[in-house]
Amino acid sequence: MYPLNIYIKEILWRIYYCILGLVAIFIISFYYIELIFLFEIFPFIKLSHKKFIATHITELFDSVLQTCFSMVSINGFPLVTYHIFTFFISSWFNYQITLMRYYLLFLSFSFFFSFSFTNIFLLPKMFSFFTQWETVQKNVMVHVGLETRIFLYTQWINCTYNSISFFCSLLLLFLFLILLFITPLKLYFFTKLYKKQILFAIILVLFILLPPDLWVQLLLVFSSFLLLELLFFMSCFIFIQVSYPSIL
Repeated sequence: MYPLNIYIKEILWRIYYCILGLVAIFIISFYYIELIFLFEIFPFIKLSHKKFIATHITELFDSVLQTCFSMVSINGFPLVTYHIFTFFISSWFNYQITLMRYYLLFLSFSFFFSFSFTNIFLLPKMFSFFTQWETVQKNVMVHVGLETRIFLYTQWINCTYNSISFFCSLLLLFLFLILLFITPLKLYFFTKLYKKQILFAIILVLFILLPPDLWVQLLLVFSSFLLLELLFFMSCFIFIQVSYPSIL
């Protein structure tokens, strides 16, 4: 048997396992859709006891499908990543395998951290900011009443999860590319000279994208400062390790 046929057979089996796993995740998500809905609407119902409405039956069905596909993309990522990693691992060097393992580990941590942070802290603050129009208005001529549609809510929630997760993954990828393709000396002097400017740019972008809540802004400032200090610490450590190997 030719090596090409072996690789084709292996990749076909891996594609079959991935499809089978994704279909199983979709079926399980569809079966437990009520619990998934409860998890997604929990940040909103903590603030009020409003009901969700659906104007027609197809809208509710679209909400279920959208949520199931979102669960497939979230829970199927480790499975697909595992099969891709194990398929190409035989042609990589040891340092490439180690680097990819560290990257996937930090990527998984970044994803679960952003997911938990969004659902536990960020979304309740955002809903508190958006729903204050209904709770604080007194003695006004026009009263604003809020009604939440289940389809638009789930669509917005999934977009929020994906956007924040993509932003965190992009920052992580940017950090890995800096560590790989920039010399330790240039990285050290760049972070040392332009640390304040980088911190200001990151905070400015985050303040524009996210709602003006005090606790959210304080947490963003602290997280940005901690991330930048971590980058500076890594640049110092790599610079000392390369320039003065006898010290370590």
